[in-house]
Amino acid sequence: MLVIALALALGGPDAGAKKGPRKRGYRTTVTLAQASSTRFTGTVGSKLGACVGRRLVRLYYTDPITLQTHPLSAQRTGGKGKFEVDLPQPASTGSYHANVDQRTVRAKGAKQNCKAAQGRSIAVVGLPVTPP
Repeated sequence: MLVIALALALGGPDAGAKKGPRKRGYRTTVTLAQASSTRFTGTVGSKLGACVGRRLVRLYYTDPITLQTHPLSAQRTGGKGKFEVDLPQPASTGSYHANVDQRTVRAKGAKQNCKAAQGRSIAVVGLPVTPP
């Protein structure tokens, strides 16, 4: 009886309780840079190589006046995690960011979870609009 009481005192009430599932997966990073007035480039990175290739990257624009965010483009990364977005016209003034969704891949002989990520926003000062 003393042994059971001592075990409960040291381990607390959850000593024998099974804990819930741990969130496992490989962290993912996404970077974004403006290469020119019409081109954005970036990379998706992860410790697991299978998490970087063929990832769907979405580019978003946030209007500085209305603060509304709009999707601009969706591109897939190459085998090494690089992507580029070409805009049909020069980038407008505002902030831009990229994100990738969660994805499950088969690597290391099992299914692996590649976590979602959102990159840091970059501020862009576009060209002023000239009246015709």
